[in-house]
Amino acid sequence: MTHSARVSAGSTRRVSRNRNAVSHRSSVSLGPISNMLIVGLILTAMGLLYLVQITKTSVYGFEVNELKETQTELTQENQSLRVEAARLQSLQRISDSDLVQEFQPTEELSFLPR
Repeated sequence: MTHSARVSAGSTRRVSRNRNAVSHRSSVSLGPISNMLIVGLILTAMGLLYLVQITKTSVYGFEVNELKETQTELTQENQSLRVEAARLQSLQRISDSDLVQEFQPTEELSFLPR
């Protein structure tokens, strides 16, 4: 007699390939009300987690909008400051300044030999 024949002869359950030959029964049994209560608690917890994530997302959205507004304001200020800097560096403004008016014109230029 082979081993598999002995195992199948000794038990009343049919054993086939790729199936568990042993089954375990839980000593704790829950009723239908307990099962529904556990499912309800799990769904409530998942709903609360979802609400927390949505709230965080909306808060981050508000922060992003505020940062974009700040960026726009700073970009406009930067552009106006560039225009002001260009105006202050213009040749007309420099030639009209008091410091340049005090310069003396040169009469003779001489270059040093190399």
